[in-house]
Amino acid sequence: MTARSRESVWRSVQAYLTIGSAVGVSLLGLLSVVDQTVVSGATLAVLALVTFDLVSGRRQAQRADRVVQGLAGAMRDLGRPRSFDETLTVAAPATGLGATRAARSIGLVGVTLGRTARTALPDLERCLASGGTVRVAVVDPHGDGPGEAARRHGVPDGAAVFEHRLQTTVDVLRYLAALPAAGDRLEIRLIPFVPNVALTVIDRGAPHGSVTVDLYAHRPTAQEPSLTVTAARDPHWYAHFGAEFDQIWAAATPLVLTTPPVGTAGEAAERRTVDH
Repeated sequence: MTARSRESVWRSVQAYLTIGSAVGVSLLGLLSVVDQTVVSGATLAVLALVTFDLVSGRRQAQRADRVVQGLAGAMRDLGRPRSFDETLTVAAPATGLGATRAARSIGLVGVTLGRTARTALPDLERCLASGGTVRVAVVDPHGDGPGEAARRHGVPDGAAVFEHRLQTTVDVLRYLAALPAAGDRLEIRLIPFVPNVALTVIDRGAPHGSVTVDLYAHRPTAQEPSLTVTAARDPHWYAHFGAEFDQIWAAATPLVLTTPPVGTAGEAAERRTVDH
């Protein structure tokens, strides 16, 4: 028996006892079976029981009213547009890779992906080792991309900085390419332009798939907003950003990496920078 059922039974018993007590006291008074003093005391006891029952009922009604008001407020909140302060978060290194321990496919697109390559390396290795696929696209370090990226970040003379960051990322990817588990399931491409966003695509096409979008700032010290859309919750924007990844990937040039100069993930980590 549930708690609600037990409460219902108890209230029914309480009502019957109250009615029975009132009838009994009335009969005792009418038939003069007991002294009037006893009848008066019993009457007061019955009145007290009735009052207690009324107060309990009022309290339950008040609790029910609070529950109804809470539900009404929740329904109003469902119809209220959600604030972007609640929707957007501050982009962090490898945002969106926290749930990739069982990922079967990971796609990364960005300018240099320096931070992401550093923090996501264990997840990328794990994905490849489990038979999954990894696709990574960064700006071509030998094209106009590094200079354009520097200008967008407010450092027009900083192309060499971005070239260095890209080379560090390529070194990490070269390490991944040399892993026995990589094979042809690791694909790397170079983008001939500077993308406006960084994309992290997890298990594209799966019901639990997600895309994390980091919006690049135009100053290196500015906060970069980030949002994550999922296949189940945001089908329209999930498809939109998935298509963005496909278009950037199609415009990029495949890169074949040679044997890396590093032998372990630890050595690769020592060579990486923390910027993207």
